[in-house]
Amino acid sequence: MPDELLTNQAADTTVTDAVEVNSDNHEIEGTGEAPELDESGNPIEPAEEIEEVEWEDGKKYSVPKALKGALMKNADYTQKTQQVAEQRRQIEDAQKQLQQQVEFQKANISDYAKIQSLDDKLGVFEKIDWQAASSQDPAATQRAWMQYQQIKDQRTALGQTMSQKEQQQAIEMQQNTAKQIEEGRLKLQKEIPDWSPKKAEELTKFAQEKFGFTPNELGQVSDVRSIKLLNMAYLGEQVIQKAKQSKQPTAIDVKPSTSVSGRAPATAKSEDRMTDAEWTAYRQKQRQKK
Repeated sequence: MPDELLTNQAADTTVTDAVEVNSDNHEIEGTGEAPELDESGNPIEPAEEIEEVEWEDGKKYSVPKALKGALMKNADYTQKTQQVAEQRRQIEDAQKQLQQQVEFQKANISDYAKIQSLDDKLGVFEKIDWQAASSQDPAATQRAWMQYQQIKDQRTALGQTMSQKEQQQAIEMQQNTAKQIEEGRLKLQKEIPDWSPKKAEELTKFAQEKFGFTPNELGQVSDVRSIKLLNMAYLGEQVIQKAKQSKQPTAIDVKPSTSVSGRAPATAKSEDRMTDAEWTAYRQKQRQKK
C-alpha cells in the first residue's frame, strides 16, 4: 500500500511538471504581439500603406504603396516608348534623305567628276601670269587664253546643269514630304473624326502648355500614332476639367431680408397683467374719457 501511494505521488508529480513545462512553452511561443480583433473576434488586417505619386499632369494622387512602383514604372515606360518611337522616326527620315542623296550622286557621278576635272584645269590657268607670258610668246598665250575661256564656259554650263538637278531633287523631296503629310492628314481624318486645322492648333497649344514642347519639336512630328496619342491626352484632360467643374457647388443667390424701419405699435397690456399702479392709472383714464 505505501508503495502504491508513492507511485501515485510520483505520477502526479510527473503530470504536474509536464503541465508546467507545456505552460512555459506556451508562454514562450506566445511572446509575440496578439493580433487586433474586431467585434466578431476575427483578426483585423493592418491598414494598407498609402503614398503620394506625382503623375504626368503634375498632380499628386494617393495610391497604395505596393502600386507606386508599378505606376512609376509604367509612366517611365510610356515616356521612353514615345521617345524611342520619335527617335526611330527621325532616324528613318534621315536615312531616307541620305539614301536619296547617295542615289542622286551615283546617277550624276560622271558629271561631278567632270566638274572636278574642270576645276583642276582652271586652277592651273589661274596661276599663269598672262602679261608676262604674252610678252614672251604672244601666240601661245593667246591660244592658252582661249582654252582657259572655253574651260570656264564648260564649267559654268555644267555647274548650272547640276544646280538645276539639285533643285529638282530638292523639289521632289519636298513633294514627297508633302505627300506623306497629306497621307497622314487623310489618315488622321479617319482616325480622328473632328480633325481640322483648328483641331491641329488646339493640340499644338495643348502640347506646348501641358508638356513643354517647342514649335520646332512639334513641327517635326509626322507620325500619326504620336498625334493620336496627343489627342487622347487632350480629350482626357477635357474630361478631367469637366468633372472638376461638375463637383463645384452651384452658387445660390441669397437675397437680404427686408428690414422694416420704425417702431412697431405698442400692444396694450391686459388688465390681469397690470400692476396696481398701472391699473389705477388705466381706470382714471377711462373715467376721464366718459
